[in-house]
Amino acid sequence: MHPGIQKRKVISCTALSALHKKYVSDSTMKQLFRKIFAPLLKVFESGTGEFSYRKSHRTALIAVGALFWVISTISGIAASAMTEAATWIPVIVFFLGGMVCLVLGLLGNDRAVATIWGSK
Repeated sequence: MHPGIQKRKVISCTALSALHKKYVSDSTMKQLFRKIFAPLLKVFESGTGEFSYRKSHRTALIAVGALFWVISTISGIAASAMTEAATWIPVIVFFLGGMVCLVLGLLGNDRAVATIWGSK
């Protein structure tokens, strides 16, 4: 071995997995995203009254959010072929609608999901 080259340590997959569990757990990542989207979550998670929640509401909310993003992508492809600035309005509307649905579906509590569906 050349004297100027140091021997490098190789980290095994199990060691990386242990580091991931210790420092970057799923709950930590979820809490980070909850802090980022706190203003949006606060609007839908506020309230003290009773609400009606079903797990299928969360699944449907995530599906609607994904569908909105697909529509936004298709609209974006179509808008890129046009010269009018107004063609980007559906792209923005469907993207933001999809973002709200996905954030509430993936990060929001049960009250937030019930609130967006209007369940009381």
